[in-house]
Amino acid sequence: MIIVYIVAYILCATSRSFGMFAGGFIVYSIGQTGLQVLGQVIVADITTSRARGLANGLVQLPFMIIPWLSAFIVDSALANIGWRWGIAMYAIILPVCSCAIIVPLFYYQHRVSKIDPTARRKHKQSLKSFCSQIDLGGMVLLTTGLAMVLIPIALAGKTSNSWSAPWVPTLLSIGVLLLVALVFYESRFATRPVVPPHYLRNASLVLSFIIGLLDAFAYSITHTYMYAWVTVSHNFRARDATFLTYTAGCLQVVTGLLTGWIMYRRRRYKNLLIIGVVIRLIGYGVMLRIRGTSNHIAELFAVQIVQGAGSGAVGTVVIVVAQVVVEKAQLAQATALVLLCIYLGNAMGSSTAGCIYTSMFKDRLRTHLGSQASQETINAAFDKITGSLPKMGTPERMAINLAVSLLVIELGISVDHCCSILTFSAT
Repeated sequence: MIIVYIVAYILCATSRSFGMFAGGFIVYSIGQTGLQVLGQVIVADITTSRARGLANGLVQLPFMIIPWLSAFIVDSALANIGWRWGIAMYAIILPVCSCAIIVPLFYYQHRVSKIDPTARRKHKQSLKSFCSQIDLGGMVLLTTGLAMVLIPIALAGKTSNSWSAPWVPTLLSIGVLLLVALVFYESRFATRPVVPPHYLRNASLVLSFIIGLLDAFAYSITHTYMYAWVTVSHNFRARDATFLTYTAGCLQVVTGLLTGWIMYRRRRYKNLLIIGVVIRLIGYGVMLRIRGTSNHIAELFAVQIVQGAGSGAVGTVVIVVAQVVVEKAQLAQATALVLLCIYLGNAMGSSTAGCIYTSMFKDRLRTHLGSQASQETINAAFDKITGSLPKMGTPERMAINLAVSLLVIELGISVDHCCSILTFSAT
């Protein structure tokens, strides 16, 4: 995963086009997700069920410091070394810092092979048995099917004829067929299925998957374009926009740690989950009123605090639930699947936000800029939403700010309300 990270940083830092940068970011997401899953598996493996939520919260504590430092790093990098070296320097920093865990892992692996010479031979296997053990066929069907569904949702608005473009329903249909084929393949052919059919008969496991997906979906819709929105509507600098973006994440850590401590002391989690979902629902209601172009900065941060508090409780509980209802041998698999649902919710939310933006933003700009605005002006505002825009206070900039805010508030939060109500029902 560290190697994947390094490749991603190099691709992003040397990119000569947006497509190449997007490709590097995809590789980066693979490395980031892999390390997060491995971290959760390690924590689950070395802790008891009672202490697992608390341990997850303790592992996330560095996130209370890093976002605030990163805001200053971003400002300094942009002003001095440029954004390319601002990314590339992590291709050096990350492998050096990761030695703190990689070297001990290799050392203890070497000690095990000394104590038990048969341990190394036990792990030797053929390519066929390896593919069967990781269920390569199931993973290909799962990842390809989800990609075929998510990509057209995000990109359909970029085409001239939008959803009527032939490739959109084609990809969606292929994606649905692949996911249907996954169910058949896992139940009939896979010797070690990546999604075991008996998991779907476990009510606690299924509900934790659903709640994690819906909560992440709702959060992602209103936060995908948040950085761009505050940069445009409130003229935030990169540092201040980073502060606002990560406020919710820091509160997630605090609430997650508190939730883990209460779970450790009381050995209960259902009421905590209900409280977290109710806070999230209230947060989206408040967001309708105080996330606009005229709201004070303190109000924007207050909304993030409420959202982070609810999300921290929900995220901590659903992961622990998925882990405590399976046998220890299935711990890693259950952890990976619940995280898959959370990441899938994030991807669905980002795709939906992308669909809303690409499909409707030009029409909103045309409405608020007025009939006198040329198509070139509209296209420039659409393509450079965080770049060269009219100065603050001008009628054109005020119209753009209003268009962005209404798009984010009316559509994104309305969808979030529906998701929060569904999450509450599942809880």
